[in-house]
Amino acid sequence: MLSRNAFELENISFSYNSRKIISRLSLTIPAGSICAVMGPNGCGKTTLLHIMLGWNKPEHGRVFAAGQELADLSPRTRGQLISLLPQTENLSFDYTVMEYILLGRAPHLHPLQQPGENDHNIASTALKQADALELKSRRIPLLSGGETQSTLMARSLTQEPEIMLLDEPANHLDPARRRHMLDIILRLKNQQKTVIFTTHDPESAAGLADYLVLMHADGSVEYGRFGKLFTEEKLSALYGIAVRIIDIGDGRVTVSY
Repeated sequence: MLSRNAFELENISFSYNSRKIISRLSLTIPAGSICAVMGPNGCGKTTLLHIMLGWNKPEHGRVFAAGQELADLSPRTRGQLISLLPQTENLSFDYTVMEYILLGRAPHLHPLQQPGENDHNIASTALKQADALELKSRRIPLLSGGETQSTLMARSLTQEPEIMLLDEPANHLDPARRRHMLDIILRLKNQQKTVIFTTHDPESAAGLADYLVLMHADGSVEYGRFGKLFTEEKLSALYGIAVRIIDIGDGRVTVSY
């Protein structure tokens, strides 16, 4: 059972090559919410996701996932709780798509245990959700960029986590697949999943997010409810250019620069 909060970060700091990426960040992301992480290139968006996953260890501070200190959780327990859709991944091995996404079942299997019928059913359902069922017999090296992204999403869904970290999930997608990816994220919220995703697209954030993390190039970070931070003033300061937000109705916006 997931606790009231999916993540709690307490006074987190992280540096890379002597450069301060994150400085004394504290935030709480409620369970069942969608949080968008925005900021210019190199500001540390991926680094933040890797801290939440336990791959990057902060210099200072503590990370709690579902009420448990992340450092105390075994890799298997983390894998059952949290999944990552990476921005890029080396998929040069000659697996089929089905063989690859079944790797998402690893946290639920014992060492050397092979996936069973239930695992295959979960993987097939994930492929359908990712609109990628027709790819299941395709070889990984033969996939296009968009097909690879759909495959990565299917693997994350196959993992059946409570918390999903998505690093630019709409990357490499054509408009139809991009729309489908955003619809998947909304459905995950309806399933009481927590989704934290990075994006360079303010319009995607506007259509999905309950909360925003704004990561500035100087290492400062703002966090709060979407309506408080999604303003022309805040986005202009974030990206260093004039940003205009235009309401086009039905809860949708377009952004001009």
